Amino acid sequence: MSANVEAYLHELADPARPLAVSKLVNLSSMPLEQVSLFMNAWLQMDVRRRRRLVQELLDLAEDNVELNFDAVFFIALADTDAEVRRNAVKGLWEYEGRDLIDSLLGLLERDPDAAVRAEAALALGRFVLLAEFETLRSVDAERVGRGLRRTIDNDAEVVEVRARALESRLPRRRKLAQALGLLHFACPLQPLVQEFAGGPAIVDLAEIQHVPVNDPTTGDATFLRDTPVPMLFAVFMAPMTLQVHDESVTASSWC
Repeated sequence: MSANVEAYLHELADPARPLAVSKLVNLSSMPLEQVSLFMNAWLQMDVRRRRRLVQELLDLAEDNVELNFDAVFFIALADTDAEVRRNAVKGLWEYEGRDLIDSLLGLLERDPDAAVRAEAALALGRFVLLAEFETLRSVDAERVGRGLRRTIDNDAEVVEVRARALESRLPRRRKLAQALGLLHFACPLQPLVQEFAGGPAIVDLAEIQHVPVNDPTTGDATFLRDTPVPMLFAVFMAPMTLQVHDESVTASSWC
């Protein structure tokens, strides 16, 4: 590690020094010894500086795909501040290493902030997709599936988090058509949607074919059957701006 980088890490920890955005590229693809020094600097920063640092790294990574701040985001996952943790999950959006799974499951099930839990649920969807394409070990796919299922079934969890978990558990390339098809079971969809929407749906649901859903993490083809309809609409029909308030209604009770 160069003396310049080491000096920069000391500067980064100094609250009297402004955060120089132009120098943040020094945090890209850090070697192990640099990560250790960065951790020391991180622990000395106040929450406002940590928030700004993570946000600036997010912006830089979006502008330049060659920059890699994964080491920083992994450290930030365990931060005491919810905004920092949430942005850390966002920063790891393209990370596909299985070593992230436990961290995301932990945030999903134990983080005190609902926005962080929702972000973790969305991030786990990446591993569901990997399972669909058979590039994730079956044991990891099962862990992800069970964790998302626990959240979906948790009546004490807020709807937003459960909806994001449900969204992630479906294979993304087929989720809309298949979920609507699975809702069909033994009843027409059009009246169901009109009942909740108070009018015609924007899309012609009659054109959507009934296609069974196979959850890649478990093989379960009917796990949506008892999911509250408001949650399903929140995930699959947001563009229709449906207003649904009765969370006791389930897909099976209407079919």
